[in-house]
Amino acid sequence: MPNCFRVRSFATLGIALLMWLPLASHANDAQTKMKYTLFCSGCHTADGRGSGDPRIPDMRNYVGYFAAVEGGREFLIQVPGVATAPLKSKELAQIVNWMLRTFSTDQLPDDFQPFDEQEVERLRQYVLRSELGSTRKALVTRIEEYKKIIKHTGFAPRRHHENTKLFNHIDRGHARPCQRWRTGQYQRPC
Repeated sequence: MPNCFRVRSFATLGIALLMWLPLASHANDAQTKMKYTLFCSGCHTADGRGSGDPRIPDMRNYVGYFAAVEGGREFLIQVPGVATAPLKSKELAQIVNWMLRTFSTDQLPDDFQPFDEQEVERLRQYVLRSELGSTRKALVTRIEEYKKIIKHTGFAPRRHHENTKLFNHIDRGHARPCQRWRTGQYQRPC
């Protein structure tokens, strides 16, 4: 009888944990949404449409494309309002992942990996300031080329495929920050 009781206890505990997980996930999403509302919606609005200022674009059905092109993933964290947000890197990773899933899940690449605390901590050390506009412009050009490839081929290219120059070259004057550091335009190493 004691073995039967242990099996039932473990089974009951397992079922309880499985039932609790969706509630915990929902609670985490609610907390993350609240942090987005407090720290981001002032400019990006609650639904991600942006404030109307051209420097604060509509994220809906678009921001996920940044995760698909070279330099875009870094850009999402190095934008001044993100990199300097008064949040821990873990919280920032949760908010950016929530934004991508909420506002632009269909545009995320199939191989998308959510941001984690260590990656955000590393990326937010460099804040795009004077080169923000030119970097964004170069990335939008890459995104438009990426969208053309999807339209013509029916599938998205891999980010680092060696035959896809679109994702492996350094644009003239619009290299992503790590490439600028490597070429000596900035003193801070990657």
